Amino acid sequence: MKWMKTGICVLVCLAVLIVPVWGAFAESGGTPKYGGVLKIIGRRSTTVLGAPFERGLSYPTAAPPVMENLIRMDWEGEPLFVLATSFDIKPEANAIIMGIRKGIKFQDGTPFDAEAVKVNFETKNEKGGVMIREIKSVDVVDDYTVRLNLTKFSTSIFSTMALGSGMMASAKAINTPTTPEKRAEDHMIGTGPFRFVDWERDQYIKYKKFDSYWQKGKPYLDGIEFLYIADPMTALTAFQAGQGHLIYEITPKDASDLRQKGYRITASNVGYGLLVGDGANSNSPFYNQKVREAVEYAIDRKVIADGLGYGYYDALTQPVTNGHRMGYVSGLKTRHYNPEMAKQLLKDAGYPNGFESKIIAQTTDDRDALVAIQNYLGAVRINMKLELVDRGKYYSILREGWQNALIYGRASATPDLAGDFERWYYPRGAFTYAGKMYLPDGFVKLMDDMLVTYEPKKHKELVQKGVRMMHEAACLTPLWAVPNLAASHKSVHSVGWYENALSQHWTPEDAWLDD
Repeated sequence: MKWMKTGICVLVCLAVLIVPVWGAFAESGGTPKYGGVLKIIGRRSTTVLGAPFERGLSYPTAAPPVMENLIRMDWEGEPLFVLATSFDIKPEANAIIMGIRKGIKFQDGTPFDAEAVKVNFETKNEKGGVMIREIKSVDVVDDYTVRLNLTKFSTSIFSTMALGSGMMASAKAINTPTTPEKRAEDHMIGTGPFRFVDWERDQYIKYKKFDSYWQKGKPYLDGIEFLYIADPMTALTAFQAGQGHLIYEITPKDASDLRQKGYRITASNVGYGLLVGDGANSNSPFYNQKVREAVEYAIDRKVIADGLGYGYYDALTQPVTNGHRMGYVSGLKTRHYNPEMAKQLLKDAGYPNGFESKIIAQTTDDRDALVAIQNYLGAVRINMKLELVDRGKYYSILREGWQNALIYGRASATPDLAGDFERWYYPRGAFTYAGKMYLPDGFVKLMDDMLVTYEPKKHKELVQKGVRMMHEAACLTPLWAVPNLAASHKSVHSVGWYENALSQHWTPEDAWLDD
């Protein structure tokens, strides 16, 4: 986090150029051509389409043609300024002073200014929450400077802002009364390169070119359309029949097959699979660290990853994706497949004949992966039943806790890993496993320090210390990196789909077609 300096207004030189720095991530493919409608096939429609504070699931992926972020993020966890231009960090005052880009108008002709930022951050959704929970209020310093007053300072606010909570809508649009049926039409007004035209949930979204977009000469496309097809086979058939230029959320097998047919595959490794036992429960076998270590030694993660991933899964040995620039700890003594070691550890833990338990997973999880894990654990006499539950029940179990069981789940690994640790392993996190998982002494204090430390070298040291602590205490069993996968026709250029540090960051303003 080189850009975070106490009391100093940090400007990124390229932020003042017409083309933002994050444009460097877009794939280049010759001289851009104008015209055409890019058609994108997905399986899951956003549940709500409107202003960012009203967003539903999948909104950060579907909204970028219209809604632009204040910042994006690079592979090192550094900000790439888009609508914002600077941060002046004041942690002792629980405040951030943010400069914003001048000369931009929303698609309804109203100015993008400090007042618009204030309205976006202070407007509450139907559940009474604001876009970023750490932001208590916003003061307008001048037309292009705001002061964000925080309930507490946390470095995770920047990754949250980059993940979609920093998208900006017209203040006039936000304040326009509407109905659920007209919400998208009335509130979907941003600074982006395309304007909203129409949508039908679970069917399609249509956008058309915005001729007065602030980046001169862009966009190149006449329009963008999302086509949602829930059945994966039907979606693949439609893509290969030419009904779409790009398809996302495909399986590793589909990606492998499509690559062999000449399609371009892009992947974004921003998450990983894991098993988490109720290690904080003194009545559970997983309370014993030797049992938790035995689980890790018992599973041949590489064999499963190679078999299920078709070259796209990467077996892991620490609670972060391999090569992660902030969190991966080089030289860490890791636990590889060793069933004899697993049996010995179980014997030392007082379970010479193993024990009975269960794996809790969602009904949509990969059954082959679950059965493979079940078989490997069974081979060392940890006999697991599979308990498959729907999404609602699954997250209820995470909130309320589980007994004598392993949770099969996922965690994110975005560039600034501190935010992911807060989401998944912090007792007050949004999607936390911490209710029942074992956390070593001092880990919560370490996370508190990590989240308020903005000096880059020290921040990285604390993140890696957290990875090391979790690994050495065998808090969880990391399984394999689970990439987001997409395929596109060779006629598609500079979309940036699954090519940037955060998978939601694609570049509709740069996209073009040569078919």
